[in-house]
Amino acid sequence: MGSDETGQLTDRFANEVAGRFGVLPNFFCSAPAAAGLIEELWAFAKSGYLDNPLPSLFKERLFVHLSRFCEVRYCIVRHVGFLMGDGRPAGDPAATPHTLEQALTLLRRPVPDAVALDQAFVRLEARAQPGDLPSPETQAEADLFVALTVIFLVAQRSARARDAVRKAVGERHFELLAAFLAFVRTAHYWTETHPELAYEPDMLACMERHPELARLLLNATEAEEAKSGPELREALSTLQRTEGALRRSEAWLAGQKEAFQAAMDGAPLEVSLAYLIRTAIEQAESTRRCAFYIADAEGKTLRHVVGMPDAYARCVNGFEISPESLACGLAVASGEPIVTADVQEEPRWEPWLWMARQFDFRGCWSFPIEAASGRRVGTFAMYFRQPREPTPRDRELAAALTQTAAIIISRHQETEERTQAEQALRASEERLRQFGEASSNVLWIRDAETLQWVYLTPAFEQIYGLDRETALRGDNLTGWLDLVVPEDRERVHDTIQRVCAGEYASFEYRIRRSCDGAVRHLRDTDFPMRDPTGEVCWIGGVGRDITEEKAAAERQGVLVRELQHRSRNLLAVVTSLANRTVGQGGSVESFTTRLKALSRAQALLSQSGSDTVEVGALVNAELAAHADGESTHITTAGPKVLLTSQQVQNFALAVHELTTNAAKYGALKSDTGQLSVTWERTQDEGGGGHLALNWIESGVDVQPEKVTRRGFGQELIEEALAYALQAQTEYELGKDGVRCRIAMPLA
Repeated sequence: MGSDETGQLTDRFANEVAGRFGVLPNFFCSAPAAAGLIEELWAFAKSGYLDNPLPSLFKERLFVHLSRFCEVRYCIVRHVGFLMGDGRPAGDPAATPHTLEQALTLLRRPVPDAVALDQAFVRLEARAQPGDLPSPETQAEADLFVALTVIFLVAQRSARARDAVRKAVGERHFELLAAFLAFVRTAHYWTETHPELAYEPDMLACMERHPELARLLLNATEAEEAKSGPELREALSTLQRTEGALRRSEAWLAGQKEAFQAAMDGAPLEVSLAYLIRTAIEQAESTRRCAFYIADAEGKTLRHVVGMPDAYARCVNGFEISPESLACGLAVASGEPIVTADVQEEPRWEPWLWMARQFDFRGCWSFPIEAASGRRVGTFAMYFRQPREPTPRDRELAAALTQTAAIIISRHQETEERTQAEQALRASEERLRQFGEASSNVLWIRDAETLQWVYLTPAFEQIYGLDRETALRGDNLTGWLDLVVPEDRERVHDTIQRVCAGEYASFEYRIRRSCDGAVRHLRDTDFPMRDPTGEVCWIGGVGRDITEEKAAAERQGVLVRELQHRSRNLLAVVTSLANRTVGQGGSVESFTTRLKALSRAQALLSQSGSDTVEVGALVNAELAAHADGESTHITTAGPKVLLTSQQVQNFALAVHELTTNAAKYGALKSDTGQLSVTWERTQDEGGGGHLALNWIESGVDVQPEKVTRRGFGQELIEEALAYALQAQTEYELGKDGVRCRIAMPLA
């Protein structure tokens, strides 16, 4: 079995999975609550993926490519790892892993547009005989990936893609690929239903080493687009529309349907009418250009909507609607088609012949568009390079186009009017929405009779840890009161009732978040909301989370107590220094320098904003106080190690004594002296952390035989550190300087 009765993975199953992949993916450590289920998924993985006889690199590259379209990024992260050698590509130890650049190239491969899609299908369909699967990083592989992507993402619209794959690689390979796609889709679904799956440490480290790779792996934009389908689906739609254009019997109905659908979907007017222009050009028996123009609200001028180039539109926008006008302006004014077979033969066109020459047309036909109300709302125009009279079919096509356009334009204008009528209300609602969404406080409104919420802002989710949809479900007053801690519940309910009676109230209470059990402190300001008759119809409120305010007050108390504790400790250390220095005949200057060392340690504590100081900062601060500028005689090195405020004072004094001694007698006194200060973090057998600091001086003629007694610094290191910090110290005065090692446990 893959898991025991408790749902935990057995060693045998885990070893089998890790043995195939080279690592144990978290994917196969999921679903512990359903014993044995993950083993069934593993069986599918082996049949559809690992043991599938497709080439290993091909499978892994395709897995990575298809995982770009999964919003949960676990699969693409894990399988890029397999592809790059963090594990085994498709479980094959003999497969050659990809380089970083190869992986990046695969991840950057663009989603095909309609042209690229058609070209890929054409190349696959051109195969004379089915062949083997293509090699990695070839055009043939890219084409096959395109077709398989269509099958994977939009299977119901993938007939041409399926046929192209069968033509290129044969029926057997197609079925193997279908099984493989089925497992990939299952894997994506599994990660989408288990989004808590964590990335493995090897992939976290890999992404940390390669930021660009991490950016591509963690960017879910492609997956979101694939889910909604705009890019690939539009590419397929465009391709299918192009193919449909060859079937004239269906072209008009298809174009009309698309135009109506676009209008129903709220597309801009130019988008809907563009479908009709395309249909007109496809249905026409000769080459032509088409355009739609719309009349302004007063019916005085025309504006180009779609069809002709922008430069042409700039020339004709604002064209007058009048019986003295020509072309479209005259068609709207008269309500009749204006057919000019040759503009060079029409006197009215003489002032505009320059435009006809610039945009290369001789024939110009204009047809009025009349709404059901009888109002003429625009025109439809056709342009021809050569002089031309319309045929009956041309007039039928124009009539069908103008009738359809009249419906679309009327709907568009009605929508605009309705939009303008509702604009003030929407603007007010939008301002309220923006205010509510921007507020970190919970803004709410309840029905005064039912006490059910009718308005609740997003801050509720952040504060209460419960999504609004759930909060608003059912009897939401009871659901909300259930979140209030029992000790405060009755008082809160009574306050709500008083507000319903017309009172204003401000009160504090506590809630327990259902998501994590955390208790939050809230302050509500509630008020009645009255209708024009003065009746309380709603009650509103502003809820503010004051948990942090209360915590801040508590932290301030803790900080005051900590300051008092540090002050007492510091005074004790200063008293001890005074007794050991001045009290035993030492100079005031020595006492002063030691106080300065303590001051520097305290300054570092203040700068860090916490109760810890980094060893390197402390060492460098002390050396900087005794060395001029950047000394080439001093070397410091070590990792980031933090000392607590209780450790800092004694440790700082020890470093100060070593530094002072080096400045007076040792490595910092002589130009030939060298000082090396290094430290490391170690662990004992019990796993506890230790700091080990090594102070090594060289290049100094010390003559240790002349030293007859221990100084204060040596006593501090050998005795005080051992007592105060449980440190183990080694202090040796050699012929070329001091060598000292301090090893101490870390808090």
